[in-house]
Amino acid sequence: MSKRTLPIVEYVNWLLKKYQEIQKELQAREAYRIVSINNDGDECLIKFHIVGAGKEVTYTAHTIAADDTLLEGFSKKDIRTITFYACQDLKKPAIKITEARFSEKLKKVLFRLKKKNSEEILEKSAAELSSNPETISSMSPHDAHSVGYAYGTEHVVTENEEKRKLKEMQEESKK
Repeated sequence: MSKRTLPIVEYVNWLLKKYQEIQKELQAREAYRIVSINNDGDECLIKFHIVGAGKEVTYTAHTIAADDTLLEGFSKKDIRTITFYACQDLKKPAIKITEARFSEKLKKVLFRLKKKNSEEILEKSAAELSSNPETISSMSPHDAHSVGYAYGTEHVVTENEEKRKLKEMQEESKK
């Protein structure tokens, strides 16, 4: 090779290396950017912008965290944020008490329950709920306490009524 072609070959090699570096940098850029996070409802909703498409899409944090290919398009800080909110969603109770009311007819407290990710509403008494440990463990501590308190109160009232009836029967038998 002549002395003249050597610098040209070195220059072409340098250009190829720079081109490869620029390609890697472009590929490393995020495909998605978080726009907003709404954590008010049952699940955390994350709205993100699709870079280059000009679209904004909303998914739950859990859905994004479960999809590896989607998650890879976010920056490291966004991935940390998404993972945090997805874990927070997992900690939320699966069953929530929406209403508690006293039934005069049954003389019991009836609870209306809503399951997470469902519009189905169940109505059960404190005794029914207390007999199912899985249901109690899937509630928040506050809701579980409310069920236990209502169940205990119902038992005290029932015991007092039975004691009163036994006393009346005992007094009648003495006469």
